Amino acid sequence: MAWHNLLVTEAAHLSVRNSQLLCRQDNQDLTIPLEDIASYSRLCNGLDNVDKHLKRLEMELPPEGSIRTLVLTDKQFSRMRLWVGGPTVHEKKVNAQQLILL
Repeated sequence: MAWHNLLVTEAAHLSVRNSQLLCRQDNQDLTIPLEDIASYSRLCNGLDNVDKHLKRLEMELPPEGSIRTLVLTDKQFSRMRLWVGGPTVHEKKVNAQQLILL
């Protein structure tokens, strides 16, 4: 079984059907079984956007498992220490006005 870490950095339509995460972006579809997702991150522009996605998540909660959320501001995210390696391509694209929902 492969574990996926999913980071959404651009506009995408996400939905859950039949225990599958469906992601549509630029007319391309990606389907991942929910049990294969180790972590999911989404970049949000402002706290209103964070609240919108938290409400969507709340409406799609599975009947069992462990779902946790953590909201970091850009200032909190910038204080993260990298102990080994460097920032990923996705991290380099994040500007100071974005928030991340983990």
